[in-house]
Amino acid sequence: MDQHKQTDKLIYYIEDNPANLRLMEQLINRWTSFKFLSASEPVAGIEEIKQHSPDIILLDINLPNISGYEVLQHLRENNICPDAPVFAVTANAMETDTQKIKDAGFDEYISKPVDIETLIEKLNNAIE
Repeated sequence: MDQHKQTDKLIYYIEDNPANLRLMEQLINRWTSFKFLSASEPVAGIEEIKQHSPDIILLDINLPNISGYEVLQHLRENNICPDAPVFAVTANAMETDTQKIKDAGFDEYISKPVDIETLIEKLNNAIE
């Protein structure tokens, strides 16, 4: 894997579960050279995304108050980071769920529990 391409790339993750957030941060920091920022609350996350213009955005689908679908809709409608691929991160990866994710406009999805090889591959594909 070519980590050189990753060094100046930023991943931003909105996830309300602290354990899932820590796990993703550990995976990204250990297996990639991407920079990693996150928020546990969707509104704060959207504000930080505006400030930092990440290269890839990861959104948990089941967020409190505002779902990952609604965050994606807000990002798209307000033209926030329009070039950044947005990944749905979900434990619901049945065929009907994955179709709903695609229909909503997500570029990709990561199922929980996270498979590290799949994660790295999808992140690298997103920045090529």
